[in-house]
Formats: sequence, C-alpha cells, structure tokens
Amino acid sequence: DHRDLHSFPTRRSSDLGNIDDCHGAQCGQGGTCEDQVSDYICNCRPGFEQITHGEDKTCERVECRTPPSVENSRIATNRDSGGKTVFEDVTLYECFEGFSTNGRHDGPRDFTLTCQEDGTFSELSECLPIQCGVPQQVAHATCSDEPVSFPDSVEYQCAEGYTITGAAGGATTFEKFCTDSGRLLTLSIGQAVVMSCIPVTCGTPPNFDLATVGNPAVHSLGEVAEYTCIEGFTIDPDRKSTRLNSSHD
Repeated sequence: DHRDLHSFPTRRSSDLGNIDDCHGAQCGQGGTCEDQVSDYICNCRPGFEQITHGEDKTCERVECRTPPSVENSRIATNRDSGGKTVFEDVTLYECFEGFSTNGRHDGPRDFTLTCQEDGTFSELSECLPIQCGVPQQVAHATCSDEPVSFPDSVEYQCAEGYTITGAAGGATTFEKFCTDSGRLLTLSIGQAVVMSCIPVTCGTPPNFDLATVGNPAVHSLGEVAEYTCIEGFTIDPDRKSTRLNSSHD
C-alpha cells in the first residue's frame, strides 16, 4: 500500500525543540546560565554582574573605584597595587608613626577597606594624632595647660633664678614633645632626657679681709653666707657681722 509522501505532515523547526544555548557557556563562578530562545543569560549572584565579551557572557565581580587616600596613612596591601578593586577585595591601610585609629598610643595602627557587593566601599576609618594629654607640671617652671597631641610640643619656662643647667645666664626654657608612646618627652639624639629647672649656683662665697665666713658651703640661689669680722673690727659701730645673699646677678 503506497501512499503519497506529500500526505504526511511537514515537521516544523519548532517541533525539534529549543537548542540548549547554555551548553558550553561559562557564566563563571559568580553565576549560573539560564537558557533562552536562541540565547542565554547569566544569573549572577550578589556582588557579580553580567558582562558580555563578543558573543559570550559571564558573571564578573562588581568593580569599586580606586581605594581613597587616607591622611596620615599608607596602603600596605592591595590586589592591584593601589588600582581599582573588585567585590570582596580588601585593602589594608597602616597609620604613620604617631597616629592610630582612635588617637590612643595603644590603639589600632591599621584598618581595612572592603569592596562591597553594590560597588561601594565599607566604612572608612581614619588615622588620628596620638594624644599625650595635659602637660605635667615641673617644679619652678610654668607651661600651658592645653592638651598636646603628636607631633606638637609644650614649652616650659623656668622661674626667675632658675636655669636648666643651674648656671647663671644659662637657658631658661625647654620643650617636651608628644611622642608615639603617648608621653611628653624631651629628646636628645633620639634619647629621652629628664629636664628640670635648677637654682642658679653662685660658687663658693668669696673671702674678705678681716672677716670669716660661717657657712662656706653656700652655693645656690636663696642660700645666705654670713660673715663675721675678726675681733677688733666691725662694719659699723652697731654690728659685728654681715650677710651676703646668694644671687645669680
């Protein structure tokens, strides 16, 4: 029984089924392929976005801008040596000497910045000058009572009759600098030295003819050397002794 071949229905291309366009398509680790009619799309997970390269599509990480500069710090590590970052990239900042993230000498000295899934950065920290607080008082000196922070200093002024060496005519001021340790220090060749205001010394009391000094150990400001005339002599009819005040003049 032969029938006309033309009597059989013609198969249309749509009856063959849609070709799997995801076959061999690589959406990368950031997404999965979804087949479309004669096409496909990449369903990207958060932090990734579909990027087209010619006829190929893939999910690539969302890009953030270049990490910003932070005053008083440097970028220690970064994926692209300071260039643009992408989702989940972490940039490490390190504060310069004398700075921390909270202004305390024992506070954190570094922090990180993360590129987030929406293409923005996480909250940015800062590097603040370390605080040394209000200067301590030094005997026989005056100074400001304002708090001092790195790298500033405070000047001390010795009272009249005092110098930093005890020598008459010597320096009467010195500075203490706020250091990375959070302490106010006077530094000399990189080493901390203790500074103070010392009474000026006048040396050994001089000798006077026809008189003796009762306390030859008098040397410093405010001490008194008392002289007594030898028998038969006086500085005036009513007195037999006189005093010589120790002075830096």
